[in-house]
Amino acid sequence: MSDDDFIPRRPDQPHRPEQGSGPAGWSRPSWLRGGADHTPDIFRQPDAPTVRPEADQASEEPPAEAAPAPPDVVATGSDTTFTLNGDAAVVAGHIEHVILETRKRDTLEGEKLERRVILDAPFVREGHWTDAWARAINPTTARPSARILIVVAPRSIGSTTFALQLLARHTDSTAAVVKLEGDWRTPSVGRLPLEKLHAYQLDLKDAATDRPSADFVHGLANHAKNLDGCNSYLVLTVAKELWDNHYVATPDGIAVVHLTDPPSAQSVVEAHLRHRGYPGLVPYVQSDDAKDSIRGLDAVDAARATTTVVMQWEEHDRRNRLTYTVRDPLANSLDIDDALRARVTAALSDWKDKLDVLFGEVVSTHGRNASLTLEDRCLLLSLALHQSAPVPTVAATARSLQDTMAKNTQKEFASVSNVSAVFAGRGLRRRISDVEARVDSHDCVLFDQPAYGRAIMAYVWDNYEVMRPLLLDWLVQASGSSDATDPAVRTLIDLTLRHETSAHFEALSAAALATNPDVLSAVMTGAVQDEHVGRLAWGTLYQWAGRQERGLVVISTCRRVLESADTSPSAAKMAMVRLRRVAQKTDGGDTRKLLLATFQDLASHPAGATRLVAEVQEWQQSKRSSTAGSLAFLALMSVDHDDMPWLMSDAAPDIDVEAVLRDLLGDITKTPEVIPALTVWVRKCAADPDSYKRIRDGLLAPLRGQKMFKAGMELMRALNDVETGHGVNVAEDFYNNLVDARLQKVFPLDGGNE
Repeated sequence: MSDDDFIPRRPDQPHRPEQGSGPAGWSRPSWLRGGADHTPDIFRQPDAPTVRPEADQASEEPPAEAAPAPPDVVATGSDTTFTLNGDAAVVAGHIEHVILETRKRDTLEGEKLERRVILDAPFVREGHWTDAWARAINPTTARPSARILIVVAPRSIGSTTFALQLLARHTDSTAAVVKLEGDWRTPSVGRLPLEKLHAYQLDLKDAATDRPSADFVHGLANHAKNLDGCNSYLVLTVAKELWDNHYVATPDGIAVVHLTDPPSAQSVVEAHLRHRGYPGLVPYVQSDDAKDSIRGLDAVDAARATTTVVMQWEEHDRRNRLTYTVRDPLANSLDIDDALRARVTAALSDWKDKLDVLFGEVVSTHGRNASLTLEDRCLLLSLALHQSAPVPTVAATARSLQDTMAKNTQKEFASVSNVSAVFAGRGLRRRISDVEARVDSHDCVLFDQPAYGRAIMAYVWDNYEVMRPLLLDWLVQASGSSDATDPAVRTLIDLTLRHETSAHFEALSAAALATNPDVLSAVMTGAVQDEHVGRLAWGTLYQWAGRQERGLVVISTCRRVLESADTSPSAAKMAMVRLRRVAQKTDGGDTRKLLLATFQDLASHPAGATRLVAEVQEWQQSKRSSTAGSLAFLALMSVDHDDMPWLMSDAAPDIDVEAVLRDLLGDITKTPEVIPALTVWVRKCAADPDSYKRIRDGLLAPLRGQKMFKAGMELMRALNDVETGHGVNVAEDFYNNLVDARLQKVFPLDGGNE
């Protein structure tokens, strides 16, 4: 066969089937039988349009009415402020201020907060906080005392609330208040956003990623000047242990304020109760016993105490069907319900004195003031977990904890009681009674003390460090589902978040990854949604995304986040970043399938489809790894619009579909995924002539590209049983438009030789 036999004919040349067969002695090459990957380019090409040199194209001036914005000029959210990336020759319109610096594409993003919501939130400013507030405000201008304010404070005392309230109350009312997410490996001034009339707040509290270096702090001086030119502000809240002592002299434009103590816990609890609509519960936290329990709590624990009080009211109301309401603004004048007051007071107590006795040195007697034996401690933890459950369930869970301890190699946990010792001791009902629970007539144990149960778990977690991995193992085994409402999952979330460290996430993964990864995903979902530990949890997920064995957990967690209606834009972005990292760092078949299924679920919702479109666009613009972008495109192929594939419809997003299809069809590893999706496209539109013509013509162009022969033949064979509305076989129609007539005998559609 000569080279002329492979000359493609023009698309307007009439189709004349060749007479005769192929050359004598010709046999099918190995690449057509599926052997090698290299295939000749035998699909005929259309007449190529005249392409002018790039310089000529750039010099042509478009019509005035269609003049696009300069490609390297990015609006920053203001009518008069622009950020220039590269060289901009012309900027149309009036510009009051131009930021003459190159900004990175990966500047930190954040969530825009409604100023009204911030101002309506409960806020207590007393004592030390009043003095710190005065130092942070310029008395003459009533604005922050510097363009960049650094608030240094211990964890959990409310420094983030302090910063947001300051920005909401003392910046221009038209400025956008934005809470930034520090999704980085180390603080970098170059990643701080810079826009006109913005008030930014950023937490630096992760010891692994947020420790500010001397270079970072001194680099803020120049950033402060830029903020001044934009009439914007930035408040950094830094955990005290991350702020090294050598930051004594701060640069110009920066002020440092130290918060040493939290606001009054009593005032915080009362303010939160009123804000949540329970003014009638305020008197119940003003008793001497309640105040003793509240006194000394930090801001985070005070807010949690508010939730505890509300839970007691809801449970009390459910059981007693009360005729009065605590939501009435005049409810303070109502008589105090003694039963509810006792319940609230008990719930606010940390029971430390009592638990010190129960978990003290084991004694031989058994009574209210005696320390508990090992078996009884396991029983108490089981009751704390279940609250109310059948006796056999409680007993089995307690024995499960003992078995978990017995498997540990440490000697102090190897001596679990044998059958004789257990039978010689007290019976189960007596033991249940000794830990202040009861058994009803239906043989169901009742331990209706949820606050006491949480205190028991926290006490053991805090005081027995060696028990932590065993508790995690036990709770993973005890979980009945992967839902946050499951008692074991809820307890795992409470314990792993308790010390605001990522170390507990690693310990939990060691306990759950092999046996119950869904529980690990549920806990991590709760962790990323926590306002205090969320950053640490996201950082952990980013590290896990690069590890093959953790990829499935990262996918599951991010999927839960993205499916939540309450997910903020910044959280959605961080979830997409981690899914992209999983796609780039792992190559397992199961991981890829789960990623594609996750993206397909996202594509079924408008917000999710928008995120996937952005992923494809970013892939095409950055020319980086195609894994995540190609999966996003495959997921978008399942979206329809007016009975047409969305990507081929009049409402198609701004994606170069032809270029993506050429990439996918040219990759032999991705062909098995894209061919079925294209087959669905064609089958869906075959009956309608106009829709079919659009789909066919849209697919012919990428199929004529280099190394497309095998993919094209596979697609045509998959469409061999499909007919158009005019009775034309779809496979033959594609075949006649793609394969030169002189080669159709050599490369038959049915795969046979002639």
